[in-house]
Amino acid sequence: MENFTFRLFFIVILFFSCSQNDETPTPDVAEEESEMEVVEIPELILKTVSRNVVTTDNPPRVASFDIEGRIVTLENYGDVSEFFRDENGNLLYYNTPNPQYVYENNIWTKTMSSTDTGATETLVTYDNNNITLQGRDLFDDEDFYFRNVYTFEDDSYSKIISTETIDNSSGQILSRTTYEYTGNNTTRVFTERIDQGTGELTPRKDQIFYYDQKINPYRKGLPQNIGLHLNLQFLELGDFRQITYLSQNNVTQVDVTDFFNQSQGSIFYEYEYNDLDYPTTRMQINGETLRAESTFEYH
Repeated sequence: MENFTFRLFFIVILFFSCSQNDETPTPDVAEEESEMEVVEIPELILKTVSRNVVTTDNPPRVASFDIEGRIVTLENYGDVSEFFRDENGNLLYYNTPNPQYVYENNIWTKTMSSTDTGATETLVTYDNNNITLQGRDLFDDEDFYFRNVYTFEDDSYSKIISTETIDNSSGQILSRTTYEYTGNNTTRVFTERIDQGTGELTPRKDQIFYYDQKINPYRKGLPQNIGLHLNLQFLELGDFRQITYLSQNNVTQVDVTDFFNQSQGSIFYEYEYNDLDYPTTRMQINGETLRAESTFEYH
């Protein structure tokens, strides 16, 4: 009887010992599984973007970028613009030293411009979440008649809420543009301008943007101060899509309502991507017509 009890006790101890060994991985296995979970996705940096307008016989427009993703040259129908920067990478001027951007401690503080008939400077001041651009004529030493006030979400100046052009003498708002977002994508830009007859702001243009879930390669090399970005020439100065170059993803559709011209329309973009979800080609379709095709190369 004692032998039977001893054998039974030994079997029970052996069973629990095996169960514990089966459920607990060895330290080597645990470390190996942990290492397998770490996957580094390489970041691609733009090298060139070539845009061919298929409805014309003009040569492609080609932009080149440095290893930081900053634009360095833009060849547009045979004319080449070169972008010059300081030792910190801040853009000073492009093509010719006019206009020229001035920085203090890497913060944009002034823009200067001159022609054969005059010279101007625009002072840039910061106040909490606002940036104000105030210009004056250096020849007459007089302030301009208006100022531009950019309002941001906070003092990082990375998400703009509105821009207003204000008459200095009366304080009247001459125009206003407001911006809406979904995450880090600009999804709406709505512009109003003053009606000279009524003195009230009236709708001028409404733009709605749609996006994919892929990586926007332009964003890497752009200044995060949106006020500065909107005042720099990038691919095209004044391009209504310029704000979207800072978005996280790629624009797939733009719906535009032009109240002044009483028109509506949509622009569509179709992409091909590489294995890392960066675009390699983009086709721009206006209505049902293929307008342009862009190709992307990376460092």
